[in-house]
Amino acid sequence: VVQAFETLSTMPVTNKRLEDAAILGWIVEIFQALYLILDDMMDRSTTRRGLTCWYLVNEVGSMAINDALLLETIIFRVIKQVFRNHPSYVDILELLHEVHYQTSRGQCLDMLSEKKQVFSEERYKSIVLYKTAFYTFSVPIRLGMYLANITDLQLHLKAEKIAVKIGNIFQVQDDFLDCYGDAAKIGKVGTDIVDAKCSWLLVNALRIATPEQRAKLVNNIGRGQPGCNEEAIVKSLYCQLDMEGVFRAYEEACFEEIRDDIANLDTAKVMNTDIFKLIVNHIYRREK
Repeated sequence: VVQAFETLSTMPVTNKRLEDAAILGWIVEIFQALYLILDDMMDRSTTRRGLTCWYLVNEVGSMAINDALLLETIIFRVIKQVFRNHPSYVDILELLHEVHYQTSRGQCLDMLSEKKQVFSEERYKSIVLYKTAFYTFSVPIRLGMYLANITDLQLHLKAEKIAVKIGNIFQVQDDFLDCYGDAAKIGKVGTDIVDAKCSWLLVNALRIATPEQRAKLVNNIGRGQPGCNEEAIVKSLYCQLDMEGVFRAYEEACFEEIRDDIANLDTAKVMNTDIFKLIVNHIYRREK
């Protein structure tokens, strides 16, 4: 949020405005924290960013649900306290309410896909759009735009279009790292295979697999615990299908498309694109 504001603002970047941007940045972090608490419980995860998941900490347990609700209420109390007289107060509130709804919707789709084993590309795209792309990249950038008094809807839509594409490849990278990443680097043990997640790897493996390989994948997804034999079978099939190579090709194509979109926005000279370039450079071929 701070970087978005600094790169987009045509006003003097005062300490007060930077403080407001930092507060909105923390709002986004709190928003993410409440969903990570709930996501870890729903996925039965054990670690998050190298630490024990909150619900597994001694004497927390199911109280973690109420903790997540408290974080939600804090968001809107702080927004009211700090930004009530800001010209974009209503826009900021509406954006946060909308992303709250969309993220909850994405979480629901994610859980239903696991339960009913729906592994279609259409379902995957919906999960990524609602669960990740909006709040991870679109919201911080658009909050920075509102602080910079950029309220034109068309500019917000242009920014959101690029941000959503960045969010898509970011989630695809997450799915890849869940299987191929170093747990010590990414800070958690991957559970997508044993949880039967509608992940990018699974959706695309099913797309290119032979009927025999498809049957093996379906029969071993969603079984056991991390490190079990069924998980090893799925990982072996991913290796046979060269899913790492398939991912790398897709990753390059996505970043090329995003860079083209940024270049087109640069050419149009309607807004500063430095924030998009900064994000792309930061997440390109990331390992955690």
